[in-house]
Amino acid sequence: MALPDYWIDEVQAPNVVDRTRTHVQEFADRRTDLSSAVETAAGTSNSALIMGALQEVYNGYQGKLASVLDFTGQNVVNEADKMIAAYQDADRQMADDARLATGEYAYTAEEAR
Repeated sequence: MALPDYWIDEVQAPNVVDRTRTHVQEFADRRTDLSSAVETAAGTSNSALIMGALQEVYNGYQGKLASVLDFTGQNVVNEADKMIAAYQDADRQMADDARLATGEYAYTAEEAR
């Protein structure tokens, strides 16, 4: 099914995806920093209650949220790569089909006979 007015800038789209991938990786790095910070704070708290609370907040909310955001970001850039590749493949296929079709028509009266 064709989408009307659907167009991908084949030069800029990969650049946008690459920049997005960089941001997603930076977020993944912050996720690791958050986990380390929680572990450090829990370890230095000298309180089982505070240690348990910090671990529960991370394990029950922050860690899960960070994981979902990380996986979602990775999925977005991977699917964008696939979309660009499919768009380019369709362009190549359309061009190939057009080239083949031009060979099926007569260009001169002699060829038409």
